[in-house]
Amino acid sequence: MLQGIGSFAQAFAQSTAPHAAAAETASATPQPPAELLFDIFGIPVTNTIFTAWIVIAILVLFAYFSTRNMKSIPSGAQNFWELIIELWVGVTDPDALIAACTAATA
Repeated sequence: MLQGIGSFAQAFAQSTAPHAAAAETASATPQPPAELLFDIFGIPVTNTIFTAWIVIAILVLFAYFSTRNMKSIPSGAQNFWELIIELWVGVTDPDALIAACTAATA
């Protein structure tokens, strides 16, 4: 058993060696600072924060407009959101995960 783990670890170390060299080179390269767009009450707002705000606004508006007329039989955007929620519940439900693993190994 331990011999199998050792060979796996050795193969993993060999396969990640080129990536480790690339990571060292990437970390040695200085990264430019985020571009400052404006300040709000003395707090700097960079392009990264501004882009995150835009994405959040789009998601909130999409969620609002797709759930304001909810029906018992979903259609359109409500159907999309129910799909996302059911996928999330399916991934995070431990009983469903155990059942799926048991069915896969049987």
